Amino acid sequence: MITPIGKLNILIVAVVVVASVAIVSFYVSKDDKTSIPIIAEYENTVVYTTDLSVDKNILIEDCSARGGKFNSCGTPCGPEEAVCTTVCAYTCELE
Repeated sequence: MITPIGKLNILIVAVVVVASVAIVSFYVSKDDKTSIPIIAEYENTVVYTTDLSVDKNILIEDCSARGGKFNSCGTPCGPEEAVCTTVCAYTCELE
């Protein structure tokens, strides 16, 4: 039979484990939000994403670090593609 003190120790350990998992999950998901999505890279263009809900500030910073010019409505298609969809993509035009 488990004593009341033993039950309390089990409860404390369970709370610590759950709290630890929650903290780790928070930091892992936080890092995912700051990762830079890249759909494609061509000789003079980086196509980040067509998802306009992505924070474009991190994309602008990345493009600037690459020495390029950020385009909030660039083409997601490569230079050799004969057929291309008409949709805006966050891109970086490299100079």
